[in-house]
Amino acid sequence: MRGGVLMAEIAILTPGWDVLSAPLWYANQNGTVVYFNKAWLQFRGKTAAEEAGNGWYQGVYSADLQSFLETFQTHFERRKPFSHTVRLMHRDGVYKWVTLEGQPLSSETGDFLGYIGLCQTALDCEVANQDCSKICKSLFETSHAVILLIDTVTTEIVDANTAACNFYGYSREELTSLKLTDINIQSQEEVMANINQTIASGHQHFLLKHRLASGELRDVEIYSGPIFSDSKPLLFSIVNDVSEQKRAEAERKVSEKLLRSIGDSVTNQILVLDAKANILAYNNPWLESIQNRLTLPAGKDVLVGSNFAELCGLLSGGKNTACQRVLAELGALVASGEELREFEHMCSVQGSNKWGLWRIRRMEAPGEQFIVSHEDITAQKCEETRWRQEVAAAEAANQLKGQYLANVSHEIRTTLNSIIGMGDLMNDTELTSEQEHYVRVFATAGNHLLELINNIMDISKLEAGATQLTETRFSVLKLIEEIGEYMGISALKKGLAFAWYIEPGIQEERLGDPIRLRQVLINLLQNAIKNTSDGNVFLQVTRGSNPDELLFSVSDTGIGIPVHKQVYIFEPFTQHQASAGEVRSSSGLGLSIVRHLVHLMGGTITVTSEPGKGSKFCFNARLVATEQMAAPLQPPAFAGEIIVLDSCWVTRKAIGSMLAGTRVNCFGDKLEFETFILAQEGNPRGQVLLLIAWETPDLAECISRIQSLYEQAQVLVLIKPGDIDRFLCLNASIGANNYLTKPIRQAELYAHLRETIAISKNIGPGSHPAFIGSGERVLLAEDSEDSRMLISAFLRNTGVQLDIACNGQEAVSKFKTNLYDLILMDIQMPKLNGLEATKLIRQIERAQGRQPVKLIALTAYAYDDEVMTMMEAGCNGHLAKPLKRAELLRLLSAELSR
Repeated sequence: MRGGVLMAEIAILTPGWDVLSAPLWYANQNGTVVYFNKAWLQFRGKTAAEEAGNGWYQGVYSADLQSFLETFQTHFERRKPFSHTVRLMHRDGVYKWVTLEGQPLSSETGDFLGYIGLCQTALDCEVANQDCSKICKSLFETSHAVILLIDTVTTEIVDANTAACNFYGYSREELTSLKLTDINIQSQEEVMANINQTIASGHQHFLLKHRLASGELRDVEIYSGPIFSDSKPLLFSIVNDVSEQKRAEAERKVSEKLLRSIGDSVTNQILVLDAKANILAYNNPWLESIQNRLTLPAGKDVLVGSNFAELCGLLSGGKNTACQRVLAELGALVASGEELREFEHMCSVQGSNKWGLWRIRRMEAPGEQFIVSHEDITAQKCEETRWRQEVAAAEAANQLKGQYLANVSHEIRTTLNSIIGMGDLMNDTELTSEQEHYVRVFATAGNHLLELINNIMDISKLEAGATQLTETRFSVLKLIEEIGEYMGISALKKGLAFAWYIEPGIQEERLGDPIRLRQVLINLLQNAIKNTSDGNVFLQVTRGSNPDELLFSVSDTGIGIPVHKQVYIFEPFTQHQASAGEVRSSSGLGLSIVRHLVHLMGGTITVTSEPGKGSKFCFNARLVATEQMAAPLQPPAFAGEIIVLDSCWVTRKAIGSMLAGTRVNCFGDKLEFETFILAQEGNPRGQVLLLIAWETPDLAECISRIQSLYEQAQVLVLIKPGDIDRFLCLNASIGANNYLTKPIRQAELYAHLRETIAISKNIGPGSHPAFIGSGERVLLAEDSEDSRMLISAFLRNTGVQLDIACNGQEAVSKFKTNLYDLILMDIQMPKLNGLEATKLIRQIERAQGRQPVKLIALTAYAYDDEVMTMMEAGCNGHLAKPLKRAELLRLLSAELSR
């Protein structure tokens, strides 16, 4: 069989060339290569677009290209076969020797159709001289495509390749003994009609069902064309099994039907658009929404293919702002490549407002497709409006409540100012023991009432979210010691041991709100002391999980809290009552305030407790370690030993932490101490410092034994403040060098140690001089008669000249005609309040060129925002009611001495 003829016959089968393993190309009548099969593209590693036309020339070695083009052009003009060897770039980037063979193509009528070419590598060239029919036969056999040769007259299967045998389940002998009608379920007439149609058209494509040897029917796609072998017409058919594709197509149609059913069942209006806003699909709710406004022909998909923009113009005359917005958002999605755009739109329908939520979402589909949905959110909008109104009403009510509490607080504080102040004055007079008792009772009641008012105001602000932290640098050690000194008095009055422990190495200087931290710790310590009748209270500070976190704990040996009550102990107005007969002595707000404040400081608070054994409250707080660390206090440079003898473990632990790095031996009872002494006897020792509790049995004997054992022995007695006078009277017989009051403060401990080591003598506590004026003039503006009397009493014998105004208007009048060194201005007064009076006074000063007078506000409001309002009005400072004499005198001393 002539090669040119066979190549021409195969050319009819162009749709099947991609399944052939040999690289093929086709040039049209103009000599332009317009087709490469998959084998060629795989060899080159290129796409069809890259190789088309002259693109494949880029792969030919530059030295070989010109000679190939001359060969091709010469043979093309003569319509002759050619063969030319060149170096062609392989997909791995290496040039390989290949032989490019070309055969002219002609139709049955002799018309020139172009050239078909074959690319053979060097290995292929070994068989290049074989008959072209053998090449075609090899391609026929090795192809993975199912190929049949059919007699066009008898419909007998003349030949079949291996792939065909494998597909149909027959051997080659069995398959070539069959007719086409044996594997095709069509009738003989239908088969012949298809063959004749193929011969007439030159090629044909069919979708049929073929029967396998097993009897199974498979969907097949057939590409057929006639070829001529020794003038005998045959049908060359390539068969593709498309059963899975047909099954997938059927499933897709079922899925589409299901999705359409789901889309029609939802209430949202849905339609699908392309990038030009052409309608591709929609659901029934959307169709129903426009049917009453537009006359449509019958049919489910009558609007598919319509343009959404044009349709909107018909519906509303181009005035539908929602449609215009949809088109704008669609254009934005197309331009930006984003996935989703959405917006809300309100329109009026039959006199009522309707809200809709529009979403335009890019679909994962061929081409650019977008799903547009419209959801009626009128009910949600109404609910949102109602919710906003309720929130606004609640905020207004909360603001009204806050204002009411502030006003009530001011009135109560003003009254308490007189009650507590009078108690202070009465304590300065000669009283009988019974009268002293009465004064203590109403002073305690007044202070308790003041605490209750403060707590109510605090919880009100915390729950309203109006409380904010004020961060500043502060010393953790100083804060803890100030709290310890203050709370230690209450603990010692109840006979409780009280101490604190700060983990060594903690960076002392921190950034946080020391006022709120103090409030939390004092609340917890007050609870611990109140609920403990015997034992100890202990405050501890340790490192947190990171450098900017500290852990705080307050433990006691008090009544404890049952587990079932621990879950709500932090709720407002909740109190733990140990027994039915226990008297409640608090408002139940303290722990709720603590929880809120700890949360503001970035922490959480927990409690562990056992009834009858005590409780432990722990919380963490974010307190940022500052870059510049304050120099830590260092223990005295003492080369000897330090011995601590105290039955209270919290005191021992506190002293041990303060003296970390020194040689400290701590003993909890006299027996341990004596055992230690006995072990040292007979071996004279050097220096020792003994810290011994005042309550130690045989105190003088213990001190004497230490002094006899050590060459240099210094003794500090640890005592409660109430025992100082007794110690001073008895110390001559005891032989101590000095004393240290409980609870122990680190700075005082270090100072006493240095002083004891250096000079070994008794020193009593110092005193602070009282304020003495020198005729300074002070104006008091106060509408409360009780408060005027109280402040007058506070300033008696201080040397200041006090002038009084009963309201703001009177204060301004007095200021116009008098010169004052300081003004005490109540904020809430009739006729003219304190803030307005302050502003007028500052205006008078500016108008008359007078030096600004020191002006201090007197108010029950002690919150940051209210203090800021006072400062903005012109105040230099403020004092919170109820006034304390010491605070007032301290302020006068500071302001009048400047």
